[in-house]
Amino acid sequence: MEPYRGFAPLAALSRLDLEKPVKKTGSWFALVTYCATAVLVAALALAVVFSSATLVFAVAGAFGAEVQAGDTAAARICKV
Repeated sequence: MEPYRGFAPLAALSRLDLEKPVKKTGSWFALVTYCATAVLVAALALAVVFSSATLVFAVAGAFGAEVQAGDTAAARICKV
């Protein structure tokens, strides 16, 4: 009886030659560029978040929408 060979990853593992060294496919410059790009995108995203929050507070202050301590939407709705 033939053993089950339907699960491809297990069949591929049995054919691996673990004695060969790992083939290098990229350079250190590519790795540094990839990491620097990820950090730059994250920094720009955080900058957009903080600057938009600052803008919201500035516009709210310009229109006189002062928030007092304990003044929440729930407190205004449930005010009796």
